[in-house]
Amino acid sequence: MAVRVTEWGDFSVNIRVWVWAVDSPTAFVMGCDLMELLKKRFEKEGIEIPYPYRNVVMQTEEDKTTAPPINLSQALLPQLR
Repeated sequence: MAVRVTEWGDFSVNIRVWVWAVDSPTAFVMGCDLMELLKKRFEKEGIEIPYPYRNVVMQTEEDKTTAPPINLSQALLPQLR
């Protein structure tokens, strides 16, 4: 297995891993197993992967003068859980 850091992202450290397998189905399973092992190791070490998020605020012309803006992430988040 070969591992290289390829980029420092705003919310990530991007790495590339090369593994060799006898065929495509085996390679797929190996890739899934590798990601699961990495996730578990990160959790064990207390490493969190921050995910970026955005708040979208929508207003009509009428809202701009009569009502405060509605924060969609607060309004919709309980429904998405």
